[in-house]
Amino acid sequence: MGPKVENLMSAFSSGIPARALALVKSPGLPNELLAMEERQVIRSYKFGVGYCKARQVTEADMMSNRHVLKVNDLMADDASPAFKSFLSFLGETIELRGWKGYRAGLDVSGTNQTGTHAIYTKWQGYEVMFHVSTLLPYNEKDKQQLERKRHLGNDIVVIIFQDTDDQFQLSSISSHQNHILAFVKPEGDGFKFICAVKQGVPIFIPEIPDPPIFGKDAVSRDFFLHILVNGERASYKSPSFAPKISRTRSLSKSKMANPRIQEHRTRYQVPMRTEYILIACVLLLCALGIWSEWINDGTKSEILLHQRQNTSSIPLPPFYFQDRVKLRHLLENAVHKVINEGSHEENGVSRKAAAILQSSHDAECSLISPNELESIIDLYQAQFLDYLNGEEGMAEENLFGGSLNNLSQPFNLKATWCKIHQYALYIKSRSYNRTHFHELGRRVRSNLIAYTILHNKPSLTPFLIPEYSTGNRLPATYNSVQKLQSELSSVILDISRLLYPWLKPTYSSIHDMQTSFLHTPHQEGIALCSGKWHFEMAVHAITTLRTVLNCTLPIEVFYGGDDDLTPYMISAFNAIPDVKTVNLLEFFPEETRLWGGWSMKPYAMLASKFRRVIILDADTLFFEDPRVILKSSGFVKYGQVFYHDRTLGGNDPWWFKSINPIWSKYSSGLRYMKKDLGSSQHEMESGVVAIDKARTGVLHAMLLAAKMNSKFERDEITYHRVYGDKETYWISFDIARVPYVFSPAFGGTVGYKNEKGNICGGLFHTDERLKPLWWNGGVVANKHGSRDNEFIKFEFAAFDTHAVGIEWEWETKVSPFCLGPNEPDKEILVLSDTNRAKGEKYVQIYKEIKENGWKNYFDTIF
Repeated sequence: MGPKVENLMSAFSSGIPARALALVKSPGLPNELLAMEERQVIRSYKFGVGYCKARQVTEADMMSNRHVLKVNDLMADDASPAFKSFLSFLGETIELRGWKGYRAGLDVSGTNQTGTHAIYTKWQGYEVMFHVSTLLPYNEKDKQQLERKRHLGNDIVVIIFQDTDDQFQLSSISSHQNHILAFVKPEGDGFKFICAVKQGVPIFIPEIPDPPIFGKDAVSRDFFLHILVNGERASYKSPSFAPKISRTRSLSKSKMANPRIQEHRTRYQVPMRTEYILIACVLLLCALGIWSEWINDGTKSEILLHQRQNTSSIPLPPFYFQDRVKLRHLLENAVHKVINEGSHEENGVSRKAAAILQSSHDAECSLISPNELESIIDLYQAQFLDYLNGEEGMAEENLFGGSLNNLSQPFNLKATWCKIHQYALYIKSRSYNRTHFHELGRRVRSNLIAYTILHNKPSLTPFLIPEYSTGNRLPATYNSVQKLQSELSSVILDISRLLYPWLKPTYSSIHDMQTSFLHTPHQEGIALCSGKWHFEMAVHAITTLRTVLNCTLPIEVFYGGDDDLTPYMISAFNAIPDVKTVNLLEFFPEETRLWGGWSMKPYAMLASKFRRVIILDADTLFFEDPRVILKSSGFVKYGQVFYHDRTLGGNDPWWFKSINPIWSKYSSGLRYMKKDLGSSQHEMESGVVAIDKARTGVLHAMLLAAKMNSKFERDEITYHRVYGDKETYWISFDIARVPYVFSPAFGGTVGYKNEKGNICGGLFHTDERLKPLWWNGGVVANKHGSRDNEFIKFEFAAFDTHAVGIEWEWETKVSPFCLGPNEPDKEILVLSDTNRAKGEKYVQIYKEIKENGWKNYFDTIF
């Protein structure tokens, strides 16, 4: 037996005569209600984008800009770099021909009636298409550009990008459909945003920060898209749209109500007015089950709430739906009235209803056992970090992690966070078996997530606080925010102390470390490690950088204490302009005093005074100034660049997969991850590694790399699984879920062509454009067997982009490695005269150092 009608209806209105009411028991009514509401669901958005160059201040000016597409660059020839960057910020450039997704009225037949390309993105489960004025066709004979206005003029929200601060004339906008004008201007490394709203549009949130400056990161993009979506939804309540929407809903309700009214009139002979009250109440009650489900999964909304603290950081909260919240409170009150007034049987049904209402909270943030946490934490951490990296809605080809790809429903940020935070609090001060790198990785990710929220995205904090915990409501008050921030601080402190006890006394914390890199006056430089055995090679490498390439980057030479370099060697290095020796044992002494061989390099990178540091092996030489690495697109985007080693030997990635069970989509494409054709047991060459230590993810990944090269870890595990330090860099980035990139070509050779047509010589690498950049091994043809008078012949270079169909000839005492690439016509380069001359100069300098002795060389040169 269900609750009595009068009990339910008295919760809504005491003025409704219960004797005239009866429940409609039609089994099809809930489905009809659901169908009606689903027709109101908005699953896609279209926004206009106009472009104004300098001194353009009207709609006509904006519509007159022309757009010429290049074959290899989909952006406009005449568009400013800032506008190009902004379009990339908004979404992906897609080709309209054959497009299968949401098209927003654009022609996808291939006739190019609306242009050839558009800007598109997926965001929070919604499809968004941008009508970019310069991507729409330009008609020289049409001064009004009606084809462009046909699309932008029908967009409720229009973005107007201005290259300069010229005052735009709002009166020039002719469309009555445009209700929100979002003005965007370049500002430093980001954008400045101002919003103009048509009269009648209610106030909407999120509140625009002051100053209204956005970066180009994923959080800023998410916040900006929230503004556009909320602006359009707020416009639906304006006088232009509200009556139409209300009329449509009324007609839908009437179609459902009329048959029930007629049936009820025939059966009970009740007055007309009461019939309508009855139907309205019944529809509302039937909606109880539907709305309680929709409140949980976020299917429909009117206005997206996006509150934030008074902070300069930009928040990234989950969705809350205003009208649903009101309805929830109304229904909760009704349920409580029934619980208090109904019979025992009625209370049973009501308790069930109350449980449904509360389940949306309890399911998200209820406590689970440590064993349950262990079973899900790897996936949850990966998804959360991929979300923070901006992967939701990103085109598949641009994904790094990929854990959010093909989800059956929108990613539940809050539910995921609750489990992640519960796990972090559970393990933060618990010791673990240091040979279990799987446990190490979980702690690294817990630390990175807590650190990112506390220091980089503090505005997220109020939206991550559980509303229910063990059955009690915990509103996001100031105290609860403070409590969560305190918990985050304790997670960071305890895990950092557990994993990196050697940070002190050099740095008091990871945040202290990152802050020092952010504010250092030494922004860029080179680091290399040298001992007595490598001394002459290091002197040669530095001299060539200064005298042949005219490289002005400052250089630090790291050594491992008094036994590693003699005082005279130290003085010699310091005599070279802008070169300084650094005793690594003065940094992180608890660990660096135990250094050995390769393990010095990751600690040297962390100890270096340079924010953006390129670490070199002592025998690394360049064809170009290494500064080009710091300007490369990969480094600018990711804050690091790695280089592939040769493709040599098959591999079984079982160990990597065992310590990193949710490996990234990017790593799935590496040779190291393959067992058969095209696999390689060596993925990375660490003769050159470039990193930006001021970036949060990069710094945490490098701390893990240093951890993997610590005395205990390297002796017990690391150096038994990989060859030295080189694989630890990319593996650390992948475990920490920090996006990284390799330069495109695999290791090759530079030197001469043998009788088989293969290229023999040092280990060679190209830049991102497949042009000669650097090689490893110095100028001696074979440093393990050749005599000093057998130098590299700088004639050819070969590289590999296939990893299959290649031939490697192993080095011998009389010959170096030789590579026969898959496509010799494309992958064998004849060195230019300039590069040949550089190689010959390198050989000459090496001979001078060797023949006269390095002491005489220094006395002569420096």
